[in-house]
Amino acid sequence: MRGFWTFGKKQGNFLRKVMRGWGGNLRSQAIQKEGVMHEIKALDDKACLVDLSPLEWEERYSLDRKLGEMYQLEADYWCKRSGQQWLLEGDANTSYFHRVATC
Repeated sequence: MRGFWTFGKKQGNFLRKVMRGWGGNLRSQAIQKEGVMHEIKALDDKACLVDLSPLEWEERYSLDRKLGEMYQLEADYWCKRSGQQWLLEGDANTSYFHRVATC
């Protein structure tokens, strides 16, 4: 049983390191996401005043796709992060079930 807990602790430490690095990337992506949203808003404001050229529309759609990809990466990050927390701490019912199982 001791080997199991040692293995689990090592895996938890590894996951923490990976997630910290991934979190750093997430912060830089937040800055990029803000820039993309600003560019989209600028094109939308311009579209309200004048007709956009086909190249500008293509750029607008490209930025929209890029923003969607960024949102998907962020959702993946939080999904993995919640899984990591569950692996390290268990769920909220764990202590309850341990108390009931030992009675």
